[in-house]
Amino acid sequence: MKMRTTYFKTPNMEKSISFWQGVLEIAPRKKSDFWSEFRCDNINLGFLKIDSFEVERDKSNSIPVFEVSDDQFELVITRIKSLSATVVLDINDHPDGKSYVFADPFGHEFEVTKFHD
Repeated sequence: MKMRTTYFKTPNMEKSISFWQGVLEIAPRKKSDFWSEFRCDNINLGFLKIDSFEVERDKSNSIPVFEVSDDQFELVITRIKSLSATVVLDINDHPDGKSYVFADPFGHEFEVTKFHD
């Protein structure tokens, strides 16, 4: 498992991109109305519009994303569920593949997805 991305939920994509472009002094590598990201060394810093994918504002606002190989994905998901993580979102139609958003016992959200570009 490796960390691929961490992302912030945002109510205003343009304002977020403008601010972080000024901080990082680089252009975003992806930019859309619902998802944008900057490449920072080996990790992506992403922004998800809060009304995308039924995202709620009152939950975690910063989400780490972990990638798992295809052959280990179901095993890892089963293990995480057995540790009493709560499934917040099961994303079957994610453009890059299968993905789950979980909450740990303290309510911190994290995402687990299959490897993708």
